[in-house]
Amino acid sequence: AAAALSVWVSIAADNKIVITSKNPEIGQGIKTSLPMMVAEELDCDWSQVSVVQSDYNPKLYGRQCAGGSQSTPQNWLLMRQSGAAARAMLLAAAASKSALPAGELTTDKGWVLHKASGRKWSYGELAALAATMPAPDLAKVALKDAKTFRIIGKPTVGVDSAKVLRGGKNALIDLKGA
Repeated sequence: AAAALSVWVSIAADNKIVITSKNPEIGQGIKTSLPMMVAEELDCDWSQVSVVQSDYNPKLYGRQCAGGSQSTPQNWLLMRQSGAAARAMLLAAAASKSALPAGELTTDKGWVLHKASGRKWSYGELAALAATMPAPDLAKVALKDAKTFRIIGKPTVGVDSAKVLRGGKNALIDLKGA
């Protein structure tokens, strides 16, 4: 079973990461771009990620709408902070498990690393323990410098592109009365 680190991030023991996308996808690519923001700050490999669409629940997810090109600017900071918070919880779990100072640990593509000793732990190994760690204050989590981005700003196939191309997903224009 996957361990939920937040409403946005769940990580299974096999190192598979599920990121929840909150805004409705109507062809603008937001179901891909919002999770990319989370994944970037989580510091995982995009190939580890699968994306699920959230239910409509503004109490849990905040504003959930499409239109006006506002999804990215309104969620940019929150999505990044949420990924960074999950990363901080994974670092705390590794520090707890190894008795190493969290400040000596780093992350890279779904791994927590202790460079001095060569030790490393996959996110999947740490997820259950990380889920028990207190969530950090989102306003205080350290965010990556844009110069180090490996996911944001890189060409990425949309998470539903194959379904759309095969006609397996309705587009907004397909909905009658919309």
